[in-house]
Amino acid sequence: MGDRERQKKFEQQASIKSSEYDRQNTNLLRQANFTGRGQNFLPHEGPQHRATHDLLLQVVSAIIGIGIFFLVMYGGKLLLSEEMYSGISFLVIDLLVSVVIAYVSFRVMKKARKTTC
Repeated sequence: MGDRERQKKFEQQASIKSSEYDRQNTNLLRQANFTGRGQNFLPHEGPQHRATHDLLLQVVSAIIGIGIFFLVMYGGKLLLSEEMYSGISFLVIDLLVSVVIAYVSFRVMKKARKTTC
């Protein structure tokens, strides 16, 4: 095998390797850039915004739950007898009601947010 044949073989192998590299590089770019035609390159809502929004919904739901807790306590003091109001069962029922209402309000607000966006 002469010098020319070795040089030609080397050039063929180099072009095959570079074409394989280009093909892999192109595939990686296609996978990384998944936005298609008509889609916005800068989304209006990122993961950080969503996490902040979920945290805000949780805080609002907790405030609603605390408000319901004190509202039921006040209503129980006005409407129920002292014997029922001072029992541990009233406290447990009040806590359960306030937690359930806070959870349901969080889910409803989160679902309402998903349907509007």
